[in-house]
Amino acid sequence: MSRDNLLTVRGLAVAYGAARVVDHLDLTVSVGEIVALVGPNGAGKTSTLRALSAMTPHRAEEISLAGTPLPRRPDATAARGLSHVPEGRGLISTLTVRQNIELGAAALGRRLSRKSLGEMLTLFPAIEPHLDRKAGDLSGGQQQMIAVARGLAADARVLMVDELSLGLAPAVVSDLLIALRGVADDRGVGLLLVDQNVRALAQISDTALTIRDGRGVAVDLTQLDVMHSDYLGRPTST
Repeated sequence: MSRDNLLTVRGLAVAYGAARVVDHLDLTVSVGEIVALVGPNGAGKTSTLRALSAMTPHRAEEISLAGTPLPRRPDATAARGLSHVPEGRGLISTLTVRQNIELGAAALGRRLSRKSLGEMLTLFPAIEPHLDRKAGDLSGGQQQMIAVARGLAADARVLMVDELSLGLAPAVVSDLLIALRGVADDRGVGLLLVDQNVRALAQISDTALTIRDGRGVAVDLTQLDVMHSDYLGRPTST
C-alpha cells in the first residue's frame, strides 16, 4: 500500500571534527509507517536522530516534514511535529508523571487537554495509577511509556525513539511495540525507531535500513543471521 511521505531526508551529513559519522544519508518516513534504523554502536544512528531534531550540527540537501523544510532549532522542529524520545528518555525525575507528559504540550505553548491525556492513558494504561507520583520512582518500562506519551502529546506527526528497549524486560518491550504499532495504524503517525533489539523491531517495522560507511542501506530484518553477522557484527544468539 502506498503512503504519503511525512519526513524526507536527503544528503544528511554529520561530523565530529574530522570524523564524519553520517555521510549523504537518505531516508523517508511516511504516514503510518514504522522505519527501523539499526546497526552497531558508533554507526551514526543516534547522531542521525539528533541531527534531524536539530540538536547536533549537520548538513543536508533536504530535511522536510510534509514537504516543508524543518527549522534548525530543536523547539521549532518539535513545534512542526517532529518529536524525539532520546536514549535515556530525558524525563525530569522530580516531576510527576502527569507533569512530564504535560511538557509535551507545553513545548507547543499550550496546556495538555483532558482528552489528550486520556488518549495517552488509553495507550499506556500501566501509568494511569501513577499520574501523581514522581517519574523517577517508576520502573524503567513505565518511564519509557511516559517519554513516548510526552512525545505524542506534542502532536507528533513523526516520532523518533532512540533505544526503545534498552534495559527493559521482554514483556514490557512487547507492550511498547504493540502500542507504537497502534499509534502508526490508528493515528497515521510515522515512526523512526533506533534499537539494538533487531528481533523486536522486526515484529512491527514496515521497512529498515542500517548505516554503512555513513550511508543508509536497506536491510531485511527477517534475515536475522545476515543482519547480525554483516551489520551488527555479532552472532544471532548473543
